Amino acid sequence: MPNHQPRTSWDLDRFYCTYAVKFMRTCKEKYDSQWLAMTPVQKATIVHAFIFEKFTLDPSGRCMLPGPGQKPKKRNDAAWPDFWMSDEELDEVVTQVMIAYEAHRPYEIA
Repeated sequence: MPNHQPRTSWDLDRFYCTYAVKFMRTCKEKYDSQWLAMTPVQKATIVHAFIFEKFTLDPSGRCMLPGPGQKPKKRNDAAWPDFWMSDEELDEVVTQVMIAYEAHRPYEIA
């Protein structure tokens, strides 16, 4: 049975090629070389904002999911149908990303 989810949602290499490239481009445009000088909290804030922007379903952009009685956006900016996460889940994703990032940081190249 074919997978109807976007390939980036289940193919780690495709996810990396799509979202890591977009994230790095965003960092280069907005923060240039300042990224390496940022604290882990500052970096986590940027990661949080990037993931939030791609996956929020709240049309007003205040939280991940719209409140009761509000209609969600038809799809998130990542174009992943039927995918959502709560604000708490977003926080957990960011925490896990930053743990993995810090573990590999000795290999970071300026």
